[in-house]
Amino acid sequence: MLSTRIDTNGYRQVSLTDNVGKRSTKRVSSLVCLTFLGPKPPGKEVRHKQDIKLDDRLKELDYGTHKQNGEDMVRNGHSAIGMRNGQCKLNDEEYEDVLRRALAGEDQGVIAADYGIDRSTVSCIKIGRIKPRK
Repeated sequence: MLSTRIDTNGYRQVSLTDNVGKRSTKRVSSLVCLTFLGPKPPGKEVRHKQDIKLDDRLKELDYGTHKQNGEDMVRNGHSAIGMRNGQCKLNDEEYEDVLRRALAGEDQGVIAADYGIDRSTVSCIKIGRIKPRK
C-alpha cells in the first residue's frame, strides 16, 4: 500500500524505492499516464483535462502540449486572466458598467479614465476577451 501526499503545486505524489534502495518521488498522474498511455512523447506534459489536480483517473488525464494545458485552465475557469487576475482594478459591478457603456457606444477613453484603466482594457471587455468572474 502506497501513501500519498500533496506536493507544493497541489498534485498527489508517492515515493517509490527501487531494488537497490534508491528512492524517487513521482506524481500519481504521471504514473497513471505512463502505465496506460505509455511513455510521455517529447514536448508533451501530463494534462488534467478538467484542470482538477487531484483527479488522477485515466479518463481525466492525457498527454498534451504546454499550450493545451493552458487552454484547459482557461476553458475550465482556473486561470488568472482578466477579472480573475489578482491585480484586476474592477469589481463585478464596475465591469458590468464598463461593458454597458462600451456597448452603448460611449467613448472608450472616457470610460477608461473614469475607472483608472487602459483604453485597451475597455476594448477587451467590449469584445469579450475579458470576462466577468462569474
